[in-house]
Amino acid sequence: GRVGRFGWKAQVSGLEDFVLTACANEMGLEVPGHPQAADPLGYGERNPAGLDMSSDECKLLVTYVAALPSPEERPVLSAERGRELLSQVGCTDCHREQLGSVRGLYSDLLLHDMGPGLIDAGVYYGPEEESSPGVPKSQEWRTPPLWGVADSAPYLHDGRARTLVEAIRTHGGEARESLARFEALPAARRTELIAFLRTLRVRKSSQFSNRDLRLNDEEFLPLAPRPSSTIPARSLPGLGSGPQGPFMLRPVGMR
Repeated sequence: GRVGRFGWKAQVSGLEDFVLTACANEMGLEVPGHPQAADPLGYGERNPAGLDMSSDECKLLVTYVAALPSPEERPVLSAERGRELLSQVGCTDCHREQLGSVRGLYSDLLLHDMGPGLIDAGVYYGPEEESSPGVPKSQEWRTPPLWGVADSAPYLHDGRARTLVEAIRTHGGEARESLARFEALPAARRTELIAFLRTLRVRKSSQFSNRDLRLNDEEFLPLAPRPSSTIPARSLPGLGSGPQGPFMLRPVGMR
Protein backbone atom coordinates (compact mmCIF):
# COMPACT_ATOMS: atom_id res chain seq x y z
CA GLY A 1 0.00 0.00 0.00
CA ARG A 2 3.02 2.33 -0.13
CA VAL A 3 4.65 4.03 -3.10
CA GLY A 4 7.62 2.09 -4.42
CA ARG A 5 10.76 4.01 -5.35
CA PHE A 6 13.61 1.49 -5.10
CA GLY A 7 14.44 -1.67 -7.01
CA TRP A 8 14.21 -2.53 -10.70
CA LYS A 9 10.48 -3.07 -10.32
CA ALA A 10 9.89 -0.21 -7.84
CA GLN A 11 8.87 -2.90 -5.40
CA VAL A 12 10.48 -1.33 -2.31
CA SER A 13 9.27 1.89 -0.72
CA GLY A 14 12.02 2.78 1.76
CA LEU A 15 15.81 2.95 1.71
CA GLU A 16 16.26 0.90 4.89
CA ASP A 17 14.09 -1.90 3.54
CA PHE A 18 15.95 -1.76 0.22
CA VAL A 19 19.44 -1.91 1.75
CA LEU A 20 18.68 -4.64 4.28
CA THR A 21 16.80 -6.76 1.76
CA ALA A 22 19.87 -6.55 -0.46
CA CYS A 23 22.04 -7.61 2.48
CA ALA A 24 19.85 -10.67 2.99
CA ASN A 25 19.03 -11.70 -0.59
CA GLU A 26 22.10 -10.56 -2.50
CA MET A 27 24.86 -10.99 0.07
CA GLY A 28 23.51 -13.82 2.20
CA LEU A 29 23.75 -11.87 5.45
CA GLU A 30 21.42 -12.49 8.35
CA VAL A 31 20.13 -9.08 9.43
CA PRO A 32 17.35 -8.05 11.84
CA GLY A 33 13.87 -8.19 10.35
CA HIS A 34 15.07 -9.35 6.92
CA PRO A 35 15.59 -13.11 6.85
CA GLN A 36 17.49 -14.62 3.97
CA ALA A 37 15.49 -15.85 1.01
CA ALA A 38 14.03 -19.32 0.82
CA ASP A 39 16.36 -21.98 -0.53
CA PRO A 40 15.84 -21.92 -4.33
CA LEU A 41 16.61 -25.66 -4.47
CA GLY A 42 13.87 -26.44 -1.97
CA TYR A 43 16.00 -28.09 0.69
CA GLY A 44 14.07 -26.50 3.51
CA GLU A 45 14.41 -23.58 5.84
CA ARG A 46 17.77 -22.20 6.85
CA ASN A 47 18.66 -22.14 10.52
CA PRO A 48 21.12 -19.28 10.97
CA ALA A 49 23.36 -19.43 14.01
CA GLY A 50 22.94 -15.71 14.64
CA LEU A 51 23.02 -12.26 13.11
CA ASP A 52 25.78 -11.19 10.75
CA MET A 53 25.03 -7.51 11.38
CA SER A 54 23.56 -5.95 14.49
CA SER A 55 20.77 -3.38 14.44
CA ASP A 56 23.28 -0.61 15.11
CA GLU A 57 25.50 -1.77 12.25
CA CYS A 58 22.51 -1.87 9.93
CA LYS A 59 21.58 1.69 10.89
CA LEU A 60 25.13 2.84 10.19
CA LEU A 61 25.07 1.21 6.76
CA VAL A 62 21.72 2.79 5.83
CA THR A 63 22.91 6.18 7.09
CA TYR A 64 26.02 5.88 4.92
CA VAL A 65 24.03 5.01 1.80
CA ALA A 66 21.60 7.88 2.48
CA ALA A 67 24.55 10.30 2.71
CA LEU A 68 26.10 9.35 -0.64
CA PRO A 69 26.31 12.41 -2.91
CA SER A 70 24.00 12.48 -5.91
CA PRO A 71 25.60 12.14 -9.36
CA GLU A 72 26.19 15.31 -11.32
CA GLU A 73 26.06 16.65 -14.84
CA ARG A 74 29.34 17.92 -16.22
CA PRO A 75 28.24 20.17 -19.06
CA VAL A 76 30.17 20.10 -22.30
CA LEU A 77 29.27 22.65 -24.95
CA SER A 78 29.46 20.07 -27.73
CA ALA A 79 26.85 17.90 -25.95
CA GLU A 80 24.09 20.50 -25.69
CA ARG A 81 22.56 19.40 -28.99
CA GLY A 82 22.36 15.89 -27.54
CA ARG A 83 20.25 17.18 -24.65
CA GLU A 84 17.73 18.57 -27.12
CA LEU A 85 17.69 15.33 -29.10
CA LEU A 86 17.00 13.34 -25.93
CA SER A 87 13.76 15.27 -25.63
CA GLN A 88 12.94 15.24 -29.33
CA VAL A 89 13.04 11.46 -29.67
CA GLY A 90 10.84 11.09 -26.59
CA CYS A 91 13.31 9.74 -24.04
CA THR A 92 12.40 12.43 -21.51
CA ASP A 93 8.75 11.34 -21.52
CA CYS A 94 9.90 8.78 -18.95
CA HIS A 95 13.47 9.84 -18.20
CA ARG A 96 12.33 13.17 -16.77
CA GLU A 97 15.17 15.53 -15.91
CA GLN A 98 13.38 16.86 -12.82
CA LEU A 99 11.06 15.02 -10.46
CA GLY A 100 9.60 17.14 -7.70
CA SER A 101 12.45 19.14 -6.22
CA VAL A 102 15.11 16.72 -7.48
CA ARG A 103 16.97 17.89 -10.58
CA GLY A 104 19.13 15.76 -12.84
CA LEU A 105 17.40 12.48 -11.96
CA TYR A 106 16.17 11.64 -15.48
CA SER A 107 13.42 9.29 -14.31
CA ASP A 108 9.76 9.33 -13.41
CA LEU A 109 10.27 6.35 -11.04
CA LEU A 110 7.19 4.74 -12.58
CA LEU A 111 6.65 1.28 -14.04
CA HIS A 112 6.45 0.93 -17.81
CA ASP A 113 5.84 -2.00 -20.14
CA MET A 114 9.14 -2.44 -21.98
CA GLY A 115 8.05 -5.17 -24.36
CA PRO A 116 8.71 -8.90 -24.71
CA GLY A 117 12.45 -8.43 -25.16
CA LEU A 118 12.73 -7.51 -21.48
CA ILE A 119 10.54 -10.16 -19.89
CA ASP A 120 11.97 -11.04 -16.50
CA ALA A 121 10.44 -11.50 -13.07
CA GLY A 122 13.11 -9.18 -11.70
CA VAL A 123 13.50 -11.29 -8.57
CA TYR A 124 16.29 -13.67 -7.69
CA TYR A 125 14.47 -15.97 -5.32
CA GLY A 126 11.04 -17.51 -5.14
CA PRO A 127 8.31 -17.87 -7.74
CA GLU A 128 6.88 -15.04 -9.75
CA GLU A 129 3.32 -14.23 -8.74
CA GLU A 130 1.98 -11.82 -11.32
CA SER A 131 -1.59 -12.50 -10.28
CA SER A 132 -1.04 -10.88 -6.87
CA PRO A 133 -2.37 -7.32 -6.57
CA GLY A 134 0.34 -4.73 -7.03
CA VAL A 135 2.98 -7.15 -8.31
CA PRO A 136 4.71 -5.80 -11.44
CA LYS A 137 4.35 -7.80 -14.64
CA SER A 138 7.35 -9.53 -16.18
CA GLN A 139 7.89 -6.84 -18.80
CA GLU A 140 7.22 -3.89 -16.49
CA TRP A 141 10.23 -1.97 -15.21
CA ARG A 142 10.81 1.17 -13.20
CA THR A 143 12.44 3.87 -15.32
CA PRO A 144 16.11 3.70 -14.26
CA PRO A 145 17.46 7.14 -13.32
CA LEU A 146 20.07 8.26 -15.82
CA TRP A 147 22.12 10.33 -13.41
CA GLY A 148 25.58 8.79 -13.24
CA VAL A 149 24.78 6.62 -16.28
CA ALA A 150 28.13 7.35 -17.96
CA ASP A 151 29.89 5.53 -15.12
CA SER A 152 27.53 2.60 -14.60
CA ALA A 153 28.14 0.16 -17.47
CA PRO A 154 27.10 -2.55 -18.10
CA TYR A 155 23.43 -1.66 -18.35
CA LEU A 156 19.97 -3.15 -17.67
CA HIS A 157 18.97 -5.36 -14.76
CA ASP A 158 21.09 -8.27 -15.97
CA GLY A 159 24.03 -6.35 -17.43
CA ARG A 160 23.34 -7.60 -20.95
CA ALA A 161 23.99 -4.20 -22.58
CA ARG A 162 27.66 -3.27 -22.67
CA THR A 163 27.11 0.21 -24.10
CA LEU A 164 24.48 2.93 -23.95
CA VAL A 165 23.48 2.27 -27.56
CA GLU A 166 22.91 -1.42 -26.80
CA ALA A 167 20.78 -0.44 -23.79
CA ILE A 168 18.69 1.93 -25.89
CA ARG A 169 18.12 -0.76 -28.51
CA THR A 170 16.55 -3.11 -25.97
CA HIS A 171 13.66 -0.67 -25.51
CA GLY A 172 10.29 -1.92 -26.68
CA GLY A 173 6.69 -1.77 -25.53
CA GLU A 174 5.84 1.77 -24.48
CA ALA A 175 9.27 2.95 -25.67
CA ARG A 176 9.17 1.47 -29.17
CA GLU A 177 8.26 4.76 -30.86
CA SER A 178 11.11 6.57 -29.09
CA LEU A 179 13.48 3.82 -30.21
CA ALA A 180 12.26 4.18 -33.78
CA ARG A 181 12.91 7.93 -33.67
CA PHE A 182 16.38 7.31 -32.24
CA GLU A 183 17.20 4.83 -35.00
CA ALA A 184 15.91 7.27 -37.62
CA LEU A 185 18.41 9.92 -36.54
CA PRO A 186 21.48 10.39 -38.73
CA ALA A 187 24.54 8.73 -37.23
CA ALA A 188 26.03 12.11 -36.28
CA ARG A 189 22.90 13.05 -34.33
CA ARG A 190 22.88 9.72 -32.47
CA THR A 191 26.50 10.39 -31.53
CA GLU A 192 25.49 13.78 -30.15
CA LEU A 193 22.74 12.22 -28.03
CA ILE A 194 25.15 9.65 -26.57
CA ALA A 195 27.70 12.42 -25.98
CA PHE A 196 25.17 14.18 -23.77
CA LEU A 197 24.51 11.00 -21.77
CA ARG A 198 28.25 10.78 -21.15
CA THR A 199 28.06 14.09 -19.27
CA LEU A 200 25.91 12.40 -16.57
CA ARG A 201 28.60 11.14 -14.24
CA VAL A 202 29.20 10.05 -10.67
CA ARG A 203 30.51 12.71 -8.35
CA LYS A 204 34.24 12.50 -7.79
CA SER A 205 34.72 11.86 -4.10
CA SER A 206 38.27 10.53 -3.96
CA GLN A 207 41.69 10.78 -5.54
CA PHE A 208 40.63 8.32 -8.23
CA SER A 209 39.18 9.40 -11.55
CA ASN A 210 36.01 7.95 -13.03
CA ARG A 211 38.16 5.82 -15.30
CA ASP A 212 39.70 4.26 -12.19
CA LEU A 213 36.33 3.70 -10.52
CA ARG A 214 34.28 2.42 -13.43
CA LEU A 215 35.06 1.55 -17.01
CA ASN A 216 33.64 3.96 -19.55
CA ASP A 217 30.91 2.96 -21.97
CA GLU A 218 32.94 1.85 -24.99
CA GLU A 219 35.81 0.58 -22.87
CA PHE A 220 33.76 -1.98 -20.98
CA LEU A 221 34.82 -5.54 -21.70
CA PRO A 222 33.80 -8.42 -19.45
CA LEU A 223 36.71 -9.62 -17.38
CA ALA A 224 37.16 -13.35 -17.78
CA PRO A 225 38.62 -15.34 -14.86
CA ARG A 226 42.31 -15.87 -15.46
CA PRO A 227 44.76 -18.23 -13.78
CA SER A 228 47.45 -16.92 -11.48
CA SER A 229 50.10 -17.67 -14.10
CA THR A 230 48.51 -15.00 -16.32
CA ILE A 231 47.80 -12.39 -13.64
CA PRO A 232 50.25 -12.69 -10.74
CA ALA A 233 48.33 -12.18 -7.52
CA ARG A 234 51.11 -9.98 -6.20
CA SER A 235 50.44 -7.49 -9.01
CA LEU A 236 46.86 -6.92 -7.83
CA PRO A 237 46.64 -5.87 -4.18
CA GLY A 238 44.17 -8.01 -2.27
CA LEU A 239 43.63 -10.43 -5.13
CA GLY A 240 44.38 -14.03 -4.32
CA SER A 241 43.88 -13.66 -0.59
CA GLY A 242 40.37 -15.11 -0.59
CA PRO A 243 39.13 -18.70 -1.03
CA GLN A 244 38.79 -18.22 -4.79
CA GLY A 245 42.42 -17.13 -5.05
CA PRO A 246 43.24 -15.48 -8.38
CA PHE A 247 39.82 -16.35 -9.87
CA MET A 248 38.08 -13.28 -8.46
CA LEU A 249 37.84 -11.13 -11.59
CA ARG A 250 34.38 -11.72 -12.98
CA PRO A 251 31.99 -9.83 -15.24
CA VAL A 252 29.63 -7.50 -13.43
CA GLY A 253 26.41 -9.35 -12.71
CA MET A 254 27.89 -12.85 -13.05
CA ARG A 255 26.55 -15.28 -10.48
